[in-house]
Amino acid sequence: MAARGTYQRTAFDISLDPGTLVIVLVAFAALRALNRYSDPAHWSIQKSGFFTVLSFLNCTKYPASLDFLLMTLGPAMLALAHLDRHARRPDNPLVTLGRIPMF
Repeated sequence: MAARGTYQRTAFDISLDPGTLVIVLVAFAALRALNRYSDPAHWSIQKSGFFTVLSFLNCTKYPASLDFLLMTLGPAMLALAHLDRHARRPDNPLVTLGRIPMF
């Protein structure tokens, strides 16, 4: 019982460096702009700029590609780093939502 209590009181530092996380997004943009590596579905220039951006972001999930992982994990880590710094206020709705049972 004492070991469990000691484990639960251990503080973890999960702060993420935003500079490192931005490198992940830059790596995604660079790899995707090469249009030769990691994703079998190549992007192409479309009729409008909006559809070209959508083609650039259209990465395939299976087979797992490095582009897809960088595109999904990079923003997720940025969001976690931001929420870790700003979610500690007691009036934050995410804190309230996390404290109530959903079912």
